[in-house]
Amino acid sequence: MNNNFRIILYIVIFSISSIILFYFTPTNAFDKKELLSMMVSVISIIVAILVTYLFSKLFAEKTIRIERKKEIDEFSKKKLHT
Repeated sequence: MNNNFRIILYIVIFSISSIILFYFTPTNAFDKKELLSMMVSVISIIVAILVTYLFSKLFAEKTIRIERKKEIDEFSKKKLHT
C-alpha cells in the first residue's frame, strides 16, 4: 500500500513538474549555459551533502566500535580478577 502511494505520488509530481517546465519555458529564451551551470552547482551541493553524511556515519560507527571495545576490555579484566 505504501509503495503504491509513493509510485503514484512520484508519477503525479513528475508529470506536474514536466508540464510546468514545458509550459512556462519559451524555446527562444532558453539559455543552455545558464541551465548547465545551475545544474552543476546543484549537483555539487548534493554530492557534498551526501559525502559529508556518509563520512559522519562512518566515523560515528568507528567511534561506537572503539567505545564498545573499551567496555569489553573492562569487563574482561573484571572477569579475570574475580
